[in-house]
Amino acid sequence: MKLSEEHIFKGYWWLPTNPNNKVAGILTYSPGERMCLELIGGFENAQGEYIGLFDEKNKSIPLIYGKDSNAKEITLVDCRSSFSLNFSADFPVMRYSARMLILDKHIGDLDESCEYTAYIRFPELSQWAPPGAIEQIVSFDQAGKDIESSTFVLPTLRGEEGVIFSVTCENDVQISICRSITYNSGELSLKPDLEQYSYLEIKRPGVGMSIPDIFHELYKFQQFLSLATKRNVQFESMYLKDPDIRQDFRDGQKSYYFPIHILTVQRPVFNPTKLNRNKFLFRYEDMPDRIPDLMAKWMSDSDNLQPIKSHLVDSLVYKPLVGSVDFLQVVQAIEGVWWRFREDEYRVVNNIPKRKKTTLMTILQEIQKALSDILKVSSMSLDVEAVVDSRNYYSHFVDKSKKPKTLDGLQLYDLTRQLRTLLLCLVFELLGLSHTEINILMSKQR
Repeated sequence: MKLSEEHIFKGYWWLPTNPNNKVAGILTYSPGERMCLELIGGFENAQGEYIGLFDEKNKSIPLIYGKDSNAKEITLVDCRSSFSLNFSADFPVMRYSARMLILDKHIGDLDESCEYTAYIRFPELSQWAPPGAIEQIVSFDQAGKDIESSTFVLPTLRGEEGVIFSVTCENDVQISICRSITYNSGELSLKPDLEQYSYLEIKRPGVGMSIPDIFHELYKFQQFLSLATKRNVQFESMYLKDPDIRQDFRDGQKSYYFPIHILTVQRPVFNPTKLNRNKFLFRYEDMPDRIPDLMAKWMSDSDNLQPIKSHLVDSLVYKPLVGSVDFLQVVQAIEGVWWRFREDEYRVVNNIPKRKKTTLMTILQEIQKALSDILKVSSMSLDVEAVVDSRNYYSHFVDKSKKPKTLDGLQLYDLTRQLRTLLLCLVFELLGLSHTEINILMSKQR
């Protein structure tokens, strides 16, 4: 069930606290826009009054249950009400905008924990870590010129065979990049459809996770993939498996777990129309032995790097326009790395009193010196005075004549690009890469 497609659910709807008051209605999911439930009538309280019709305190409803025409259970999360009412009619039309839809399960509470396994697909993931599951065998004639046959070998991909790599992160959360194959022969095998793809798997064995916990890990991975691909990455589909929602077959056959699909409204993002893996910052095959450790450190919450990671990703991903706000964002992230990880050691080594503040000019000069063995850094001609003047002008709106080296336009873009390289090297260093590894990685930038 893709988030890029419209979905309509017709059925009955009710509040978890009043299952006997079922109301007919239609739920419409419009990708990138809204998720709206429209009821003919509304939910009633004990006095027979429509809830949320005129009282502001009931405008927000945490959960709404439903069952659609396919007998699928539906939970709507974080619903906000509005209504239209014609006083000549006997009923109102109530509308609820929802933040999330959970298909095929009624959850008791959004924060309830369960041994879910989440399966998430991204358009970019198969390009970043190709599945490589299907093997093609080509047979030639005796002369070796013409192809006689072409055979595709489709492995079963059970267990470890389906895992590209896996890593255990903080709190025993297991993140895996897996491969899969789908095949549909079509009617009379006239139009067979064969696809292989990579997907993300999230779980915490033996402990379980809530749906917000899963989204927390998902968004961190989404940032990592955005960094790697330099694109505004969003997931295209997501479903969960609950070990309690399954069909057990006789004779010890494998159980079938019913997928619990998740729909949520995502805001539109800008990306180049064509997905080109040659323009990625790095790909899985560039450093397969290091990616698991790199990802585990990126997924950490305890390193206090999250704001800096966000600034780094926001500065790297595609934007149709780059301006002063992007410049300030990169400068702020560089200063954040300095104050968090380098300031104390710098003061001790240079015997600097606490009252004296380290200037931005000194910070940039010291960082360049520390990263001087990285070719991308040593070869850049960063105008530190221009960075300082531009930061002060765009941050504090001082008289431009007092900051003569302030840059704008193409010059500011080039300055931002150089600072972004510094920030990228700093974050890679904090994630555990050596300068030699950073040098190799930066030299492959396309």
